[in-house]
Parts: sequence; structure tokens; C-alpha cells
Amino acid sequence: MVSSCKFKLIKIEHLLLWFGAEHTRDPRHPQFQELGKLWNEFVVNTNSPLVVVENDRRGTYASNTEAIRSGGEIGFMTYLAAQAGVLVKCFEPNRREEMNHIEKLFGREKTEYYYFARTVAQWHQVVQKGSIEEYVVPYLDRDRAASDWDDFDFSLSHIALIHKQLFGTKLDLSDKEFFLKIENPIRTDNPLQEVVQVSGEFRDQSVVRSVRSAWVSHDIFMVYGVGHLEAHRRGLEAA
Repeated sequence: MVSSCKFKLIKIEHLLLWFGAEHTRDPRHPQFQELGKLWNEFVVNTNSPLVVVENDRRGTYASNTEAIRSGGEIGFMTYLAAQAGVLVKCFEPNRREEMNHIEKLFGREKTEYYYFARTVAQWHQVVQKGSIEEYVVPYLDRDRAASDWDDFDFSLSHIALIHKQLFGTKLDLSDKEFFLKIENPIRTDNPLQEVVQVSGEFRDQSVVRSVRSAWVSHDIFMVYGVGHLEAHRRGLEAA
């Protein structure tokens, strides 16, 4: 992790420290040492701290190593915040609003396939244990509940059919490089690049609005995937 992957802003005497993380569950990754150091400095020098992370999948952990192995940078920050008695918030947008925003532009098949592909990429990048199928099915169920698309089939077999229709090939969940390509907003060879970009813009704009509101009364320690760096910096510098 390099220093250019973070920034610091001050607004009306409240500090905002933004850290761009790699999504990893390896406790040996040097970003966790840097995060710990920055956190200690932040807590000592602020009066109304608030931690902002990328999702709500948080738990209770017995040690920082367990936190990282279970939840990566989000687990780590949850552990540190609990030790210091600091509140942790996630300001990601409402999933139904986001899904329906994308669906209006690209249709339900491309929209849900994108979310599915992002989950498979997450398994390959971060989880790497257990069955991919068992990992993705709860996320399909989540999207079913969130979307309110009563006439859409969120089964894995339907996703396989959509894959065939979109790409002309059989779905292969073990094809790591394919799913990393599909979730990447800057790869020009990504056939769903526009979908990914629209989703990212919607998320970033929603998160920035909520953080700006919280920043009025809190000092913010924000840890997000490094890919959000420029969008968040632009939005927050304009606050």
C-alpha cells in the first residue's frame, strides 16, 4: 500500500481521513500495519470519531488476526473501532434503488448478471475457500429480496442461461480472469463495462452525500476499496 492511496481533508474543524484498501484477508499484508498506525493517530487527535466502511457484513472478533481473516479491512476496522468504543457506519445506497436504476438502463438480465459476477470475483479475490456455488446463492437470494422483481428467476441455473445468451459460452465459475474482467470498470475489453461504471457512479455519489452529511458533526475515518479513491476525493473536496 502506498501513501497516494489515502487523503486527508479538514472541514469546519472536523477531520476526514480516507484510506484506499486492497480487498485481502491476509493478516500479513502491510496495509494492516499502516491502517493500525493511522487509526491510533486518528483516535488520539479527534473528539468525535466515526468509522465508515464499504459494507455492513461486520461481526464480533476476538483478535485483529481473526477480524482480518474473517472480514478483511472491514473486519479489521470493526475490531479496532470496538476496542475504542467508536461507531462504525456503512453508507452504501439502498440495493433496491441501485438495482432499479441500473435495470432501467440495461435490463434485468445484465443488471443481475453483473451483481452475480461481482460476487464470484469477490470469492476468487478474497474468500478462496469452500464452494463457489454455496457462496453465491445467498447473494442471489439477497438480490431477490432487494429487487422486488417478482417475475425474475434468481436461480443459478437462470444465471447460467443468461451467461450463455450474453457471451455464447458455458458458465465456468472457476474462470477467475473472466470474472475479474467483468467487475472491472476500466477494462475496455469488459463487455459489461458500462453497467459497472453506472453502478459505481451511483454508489459513489450516494456514499459521498451521506459522508458529507456525517462530516458536519464527526471526524471521519473512511476505509474503502482503492478503486473509489478519485471519485470520493472529488466529491468530498467539493464539500
